[in-house]
Amino acid sequence: MMKNKICLSVQRGAPVWITLLMLFFALSLTADNSIITISGYVTCQGERISDVAIEAETTNDVTISDREGKFSVTVKKGGVVLFKKNGYTPYEHIASNPHENLIVCLFPQEDSTNSEEHLEKATEEEKESIINIQTKKEE
Repeated sequence: MMKNKICLSVQRGAPVWITLLMLFFALSLTADNSIITISGYVTCQGERISDVAIEAETTNDVTISDREGKFSVTVKKGGVVLFKKNGYTPYEHIASNPHENLIVCLFPQEDSTNSEEHLEKATEEEKESIINIQTKKEE
């Protein structure tokens, strides 16, 4: 009879131990919620754009680009940063890594379909960003 009582007490303790192990495992999977900083400037056709609203959806951090188009925003790694201003096509950037000098090129809304003209006017530094934006829009 004593053996049965010992086995019963061990069986009662086992689910708690398993529950704690599963909780620890679940927390370790979601541990990569690190906050990163994205900074740089916003341009259009080689000109820097001021007063662009920049919103980090995962941290609710909101900022506006300054007179020189510069901005800095904090976001959770893998989160979305939205750039928008009246008269321009909004752009979403997925923040996979921190950036210190991110160049975001916005297109005027009326000219958003005529991207070849934008490529001709863009500086070499901006062309890669414009191509990335076009690829994202096509997906």
